[in-house]
Amino acid sequence: MCLNLNEKSELLVAEKDIVVYKYVRIADINTNGVQFYRTPFMFSRVQLGTPYFSDLQTPIPIVYSNGQKVIMEALHSFGTLYAAKIITRMMGGIVIKCIIPAGSNYYIGTFKFNIGNKCHEYKSYASDCLKYVSVVK
Repeated sequence: MCLNLNEKSELLVAEKDIVVYKYVRIADINTNGVQFYRTPFMFSRVQLGTPYFSDLQTPIPIVYSNGQKVIMEALHSFGTLYAAKIITRMMGGIVIKCIIPAGSNYYIGTFKFNIGNKCHEYKSYASDCLKYVSVVK
């Protein structure tokens, strides 16, 4: 998942917790009965209640898009439950409510994907910390 930035996108610091949504795949249950999930693109193993950390890449230009910049390395999430559910319906898996904790660095941009011939674009985040909170029913 890449975060597409616009000309106004800038590095921000969360002043308070930000609620976001992540689409994941169900992975496995360990011997202690703890459910684990896998992120869809990097296949990282995650569990509820645990904060995860990542480098937050400096935005890089995409050659094919007239200089638009993207962030590839970061913890990516959707700004709306609606967008996360659309991707989940297309790809399988489940949606997890997450938090970008106060004090975390992040960018706001969009995630683009095609359904048929139409390109859809939804508000998304790239952050250096993400806490998985609960499964959305």
